[in-house]
Amino acid sequence: MNEPDRRMDLIEDALRSYPLAPVPEALRARVMRQIRPAASLPGFVFPWLEVAISLMCSTMLTAILSVLVSIPPATVTRLEESARIFLHQPASRSIFPVVATMAILSAICLLLALRLFFKPAIARITSPR
Repeated sequence: MNEPDRRMDLIEDALRSYPLAPVPEALRARVMRQIRPAASLPGFVFPWLEVAISLMCSTMLTAILSVLVSIPPATVTRLEESARIFLHQPASRSIFPVVATMAILSAICLLLALRLFFKPAIARITSPR
């Protein structure tokens, strides 16, 4: 047995044979003061609705951006021509109220989602223990 192993064995024997000293009262009070507030915290609640709305918005934004990036310039030119023809034809004007209604409904849904995200937190009144 070499010298470092013998020293470690002596230290181990000393730690096992010496009696334990009582914990100082000041240390125990400080530790318990820090444990009590942590025990009274409410449990974690996973916000499923917020996660679903966030995933939906990020997926839609990614889809829109990928479509806009992947459109070739010739298609953009054809879409501009179609829009000009559509705007000048009187028979097609009946679609505008539908498009406007869909835009308004989408804006209302977006505002409701934003209100859901940014609504103020309600303070919970709890009785003292």
